[in-house]
Amino acid sequence: MNSNPKRLKTFALNEKNSEGNNLLHQFVLDNSDPNVSSSQIFINGILRSMSDIAVNELNEEGYSALHLAVLKNNHLMVKELLSCFKNIDVTTKCNDCYNNTALHLAVRLGHLSITEELLSKGGASIDMKNTNGDTALCFAAKSGDLSTIKLLVRKGADVNLMSNCSSPLHYAVESGSLEAVKFLVSEGADLSAIDSNGSTVIHFAAESGNLAIVEYLLSKGASIDMKNTNGDTALCFAAKSGDLSTIKLLVSKGANVNLMSNCSFPLHYAVESGNLEVVKFLVSEGADLSAIDSNGNTVIHFAAKSGNLAIVEYLLSKAASIDMKNTNGDTALCFAAKSGDLSTIKLLVSKGANVNLMSNCSYPLHYAVESGNLKAVKFLVSEGADLSAIDSNGSTVIHFAAESGNLAIVEYLLSNGALINIKNRCELAPIHYAAEFGHLNIIKFLLDAGVRVNMKTEDWGSLLLCAMRSDNLETIKFLIDKGADVNTKDEYGYTPLHFAANSDNVDVVKFLVSIGADLDAQAAKVNSSYFMQRSCRSYQNAN
Repeated sequence: MNSNPKRLKTFALNEKNSEGNNLLHQFVLDNSDPNVSSSQIFINGILRSMSDIAVNELNEEGYSALHLAVLKNNHLMVKELLSCFKNIDVTTKCNDCYNNTALHLAVRLGHLSITEELLSKGGASIDMKNTNGDTALCFAAKSGDLSTIKLLVRKGADVNLMSNCSSPLHYAVESGSLEAVKFLVSEGADLSAIDSNGSTVIHFAAESGNLAIVEYLLSKGASIDMKNTNGDTALCFAAKSGDLSTIKLLVSKGANVNLMSNCSFPLHYAVESGNLEVVKFLVSEGADLSAIDSNGNTVIHFAAKSGNLAIVEYLLSKAASIDMKNTNGDTALCFAAKSGDLSTIKLLVSKGANVNLMSNCSYPLHYAVESGNLKAVKFLVSEGADLSAIDSNGSTVIHFAAESGNLAIVEYLLSNGALINIKNRCELAPIHYAAEFGHLNIIKFLLDAGVRVNMKTEDWGSLLLCAMRSDNLETIKFLIDKGADVNTKDEYGYTPLHFAANSDNVDVVKFLVSIGADLDAQAAKVNSSYFMQRSCRSYQNAN
């Protein structure tokens, strides 16, 4: 067999070691410390001896020899690679998360001399994008690296070439470097350019809270009330972060305090941020206390929801409407009750909030019960909240308490006259909810209080059938011990065994069969035999 010595040599050069590097990769790594001086003659000589190597090949980590030299900040190695390999491709992309080129890596890492080398000697494509759409200038702008920005622009980088998200000017603003911003603007960067969310540079500046940049951009004609795709202005961004200094600057330059985004107003955002001084300032500048957001919420709704007592009190002192409803019918008291915020509840009630004003769904007392705060429940009851009030489904507060599993609240409500056997529009009593969610302690309490264990509903059938939905074996056993019929049926003929088979609960199936559940029970609207076969299989598998 004839062997080609040159071919064998090339194969040896390109063969990868156990770490996934060929000879050139390994040489670059072994001589990678820029603080350890290697002779240029030595490096040049070694590299030229590898002239047949696949210079652009990526190692197993996804980097070429040039990428590795850049990553190690080894200017001499970069220079010699460019000099010794005429076929070296500086546009080769590495297999990192964004497929960056050597130029991207050099700029991102702030290696100015290597950046210049790649541009002047390597012929790097200055406006080449990675998979995120970033150019080298984008990377320099992100870090606010003025020296690199100037170099790239001098070499012809396009100051208005967008990435997939933003422009270099957006990134420079975000970096906080005023000098970088000024330079890019002086080079023609577009102040009206919008990012992928429709935000201009003034939005970015306001969000970052850099007063000097905000002021500079406005002096250059940036549109102060420009909206992004969410309808937010620069003032909205500043209000969201509660940045009083930026807000004052924007308002002094003519920002409209009552210009609504797609969702809310600057005052709503300020209330949500929790900064009382910002709220006071915007109100003093004419912000409308009665303005409603896209869900019909006023500022008092936002304040109550956030639980900021000082802001709630201030807004009420400015005549904010305390019982105003949003599109869901919720008042500020409803929001406070939902979170069980006793301090805010007390403040609102002391200022005249109606404890029995219903939302589209429920009452403040229902919400307080649902929150689980017994003190909030007690307070509302002491202030006249109606224990017999029903929500849109016909449920009373005791239904809510039984469903949430709070025994202390159930006990308190019963001690104050709440009715335990009342049914809602679904024909369910409180004990049915306790059974459905497996709250055995509440079931025991309600049975001791006089509720019948075989109380039935029109649709769901017996209490035991409700308990089957919880898959709680302990609850199921307890109800059967109390006399519940193991073969009870709902309106479709489902028995407890049907439910257990349908949910593949082997333990429950095994228990029901062991106490005589009817394996031949037929349901009117289901394939009963199928479920019973599953029951038998489940039982057999368990034994």
